[in-house]
Amino acid sequence: MLTSPPGDHGIRAAAQIKAFEETWSWDEVAAASYHDVVTAGGRVADAMVASRRFLGDNDKLAYLSMMAPRLQTGRCNPGWT
Repeated sequence: MLTSPPGDHGIRAAAQIKAFEETWSWDEVAAASYHDVVTAGGRVADAMVASRRFLGDNDKLAYLSMMAPRLQTGRCNPGWT
């Protein structure tokens, strides 16, 4: 959840949204990462397939596709693959 401190009038939240939009985009790199995650199988792959069905191919799925390999390798949550 993006929130702004009192008196900020949403400037900080708007900047965070803009940074997210400029950082993540559904492109060939994100699609390749998605493919690798799904091909590996497991719970993370299942979650990614469901996310793609729900979200479609967009910036949010690009972010998830780039973060998902961390879950598979246990760098975020050991033992959850």
